Amino acid sequence: MAFALLCKALVKIDRDKNPCARPIAICFSMNLRGRTSVAIPDAGFGNIYTLTLDSPSSTGDEEWNLHGYIKMVREIMRKTKARYGAVGTAEELWSMVEEDGKRRVRIQASGKHCIVACTSWCRFPVYGIDFGWGGPELVVCCRPPFRTNVLMDRKGDGGIDAWVVLDEEEMAKFKGDEDIIKHCMF
Repeated sequence: MAFALLCKALVKIDRDKNPCARPIAICFSMNLRGRTSVAIPDAGFGNIYTLTLDSPSSTGDEEWNLHGYIKMVREIMRKTKARYGAVGTAEELWSMVEEDGKRRVRIQASGKHCIVACTSWCRFPVYGIDFGWGGPELVVCCRPPFRTNVLMDRKGDGGIDAWVVLDEEEMAKFKGDEDIIKHCMF
């Protein structure tokens, strides 16, 4: 729901700037460990991930409420998991990851899409890390000045923090979105 909520608000901001309703391209980092038939060793170094990139199949106005965005995000994730789940070899896996990355660059460079990008660090044990002086009080992952959206577990209460980086004008619109106001704390 958190990513769908971000999508809805960010698409609305884009539609305010671009009245010609550009197609939406959803980009979400997805951990591939355990999602493919290719054996990735548990002790393997580094992250094996892909960038999901898809556009919703329907753009009917009736679907552009929060529930429509939740449905859209779930469908994109389901399709991506199924596509990568069918991979048979390490070479095929690498080729798909590489092609998805190239596709994102092409779509982003075209400027013809409303790109909503997000990553989730939820359920990563970042607060359980201890290098000998105790665990972290706060973990943050943002790369200003790039338009970035990062979801992370909030320490202690089971909530989710959304680190959203936008320019000043976009942030004002984001904070004024009715669903953001309804579902979020600032």
